[in-house]
Amino acid sequence: MQLQNISLNKKATQYVTVLISLDLSAAFDTVDHEVLLQRLQSKFGVTDTPLSRLRSYLESHTQFVKLGQHQSPTVGLDVGFPQGSVLGPLLFAVSCSPETNVIMSRCSVPPIRRRHTAPSRHVF
Repeated sequence: MQLQNISLNKKATQYVTVLISLDLSAAFDTVDHEVLLQRLQSKFGVTDTPLSRLRSYLESHTQFVKLGQHQSPTVGLDVGFPQGSVLGPLLFAVSCSPETNVIMSRCSVPPIRRRHTAPSRHVF
């Protein structure tokens, strides 16, 4: 309701309203492991043991289809990572980092101002 109301108000004042919608429902399933690992290394400085452990984590997942008594051969996955995992949101954010850079370079976003507050003296 609020979005529609804003659109109507902007239309009355001759502003153009643009709505961009992204369907990320299968986003976790489409992340290429090699691209993700290269991005972790080149853009975020992840190397050596942490990188090899992430590679092992990503490459250890397999899948198969079972229908009644029949089962397909097990295959390794070279894309995607488990949804609901602790690393899932972080890995997805890393995989989206180039798109975020493009969006942020073209948008005018005000800087976030942090409030400096005195430490609390309450003891609970």
